[in-house]
Amino acid sequence: TIHVTARDKGQVRSLPPFVFHVRKLPVSNKLPRQGDLTIGDFWGIPKYDEEMSDLKGTSVVLVNNKKAEEFFEKLKSGMKKVREEPLEVAIRGNHIIKGPYRLHKNREEFFEYFDRMDFTSLTKGCYYNQIYKYYKQELDKKLPENYHEYYYLAEAAARYSNGRKIVTWIQSRKFEEILKKYFGLEVAFSIAKSETKVDNEKVFPVSKIKDGSSDFYIVAFDPKNAADTYALLEQYGYNNLQDFICRYHKPIVINEFDLSKGRYSDAYGNTI
Repeated sequence: TIHVTARDKGQVRSLPPFVFHVRKLPVSNKLPRQGDLTIGDFWGIPKYDEEMSDLKGTSVVLVNNKKAEEFFEKLKSGMKKVREEPLEVAIRGNHIIKGPYRLHKNREEFFEYFDRMDFTSLTKGCYYNQIYKYYKQELDKKLPENYHEYYYLAEAAARYSNGRKIVTWIQSRKFEEILKKYFGLEVAFSIAKSETKVDNEKVFPVSKIKDGSSDFYIVAFDPKNAADTYALLEQYGYNNLQDFICRYHKPIVINEFDLSKGRYSDAYGNTI
């Protein structure tokens, strides 16, 4: 277990070892060459050479070339004890000497949910391969299940609006409450197809958002005919999810999905 002292309140958190595999940068697997010196922990040294263990930690240093050898010689005087050991002994306790450890399979999900979940739930979800289960558990604490769809829509709007005004296709008080309470955002105005619902103060004709994808993010609660909604918004220059999200969405079709290579999730809370 890794103990980390947080900078904000000085709290100590215990992190499972797998976090090492999560935090690793993908580029680390593609470094063009080894360093002149490679430094790490000499795990297992007491079993091989007790004299080199003080129970406080012994380092292994791999001297990889002539330049490193000259540099290391200059440092020796400041070291408590130095001894050359067989390479296979170091490898026995630290296998990544032979090659980098793998990125954790849930690394992308870990960072995707980093700002959206309690850290304890996040690490458990990644570790047990059930991140969406833990995410839903947190959501259950916030809202009754029949309000979850509003939360997912609000979350998508907060995530993709990027400073644009959020506009709803017909008004939804519950959506507005959730958007403001959990994401600190407000609906700028609403639009409607029916002239009887337009007041030109809070509700405007649908035509107001035409060619406005750079200014508006649309959350469509109506109409229920998904095909018509998508067709009109796409005609107006909006892209699905990037520029709008519909409560009544098109059927979701997943082709050639391989569970052994990953998992599926979407903005509506559907998971596989």
